[in-house]
Amino acid sequence: MSIIKIGYVPWFEKSPFTNQGSLNYYGWSEVVQFDLEKVDTWKDSTKGFMKCPAFVKYVDQTWVIKSSIDIDIRWDSTNKVLHSNLPELAHNAMLRTHWGDFNIETERPIVAVNSSYLFVADDDVWIDFLPPFNDIDPKWRLMPGSFNIKNWQRPVVPTFEMLADEVTLKRGQPLAYIKFRSRNPQDMFKLIKQERTAELEHLANSCVTIKAYQPNLSWHVVSGNVPNNQRKGKKLVKTEPWICRFFRFILRK
Repeated sequence: MSIIKIGYVPWFEKSPFTNQGSLNYYGWSEVVQFDLEKVDTWKDSTKGFMKCPAFVKYVDQTWVIKSSIDIDIRWDSTNKVLHSNLPELAHNAMLRTHWGDFNIETERPIVAVNSSYLFVADDDVWIDFLPPFNDIDPKWRLMPGSFNIKNWQRPVVPTFEMLADEVTLKRGQPLAYIKFRSRNPQDMFKLIKQERTAELEHLANSCVTIKAYQPNLSWHVVSGNVPNNQRKGKKLVKTEPWICRFFRFILRK
């Protein structure tokens, strides 16, 4: 068994709407975004299953992505417009409608919420992006996914099908669960918060853009059939130098 380090960065996706003065500067999200926390549904439970190793490991290695703000979303099925309680610029920066992924005449929209994170690893690690099964809201349904975060650097963005014309998200409400898998099922994972750097911006933008040039080519990169040439020899998970950890340990004495 190994402890595999995974870097993560709160990742408010930039767009033309995030560059229109201080109102929409993307850094606002870094002020109020939640650090990733583990699922706490059973933290006070005394039930017998709390001694089951399979259960304990599963819960201990599941993290929660939460909504960073309160959002009221409303689909106008007559005019085919998505409304929210946010000012126009903030609405356009925070919410993205996947227009090509649903039938606009007969279906409610698929909506992405910009409470996003980027995950990176220097080992083969698959991220599982899962519905928040302890906090299901019947008015929306998360779109799950999985990919290798060593080969593929792209933010995970909570994206859901609207199952009702009105959806309300509260700050702190779970939007998705995150789990990780490696080649060894006994491995454990340690999350380390990273800085948003120009290198990560370049890697993430490069991966996201591929599908615009050739559909499905990105999946060949994810699966390892096409190598990600930008990753050759690069270490992306930044850890604190050992001397800093040593002096912090001494100061705690």
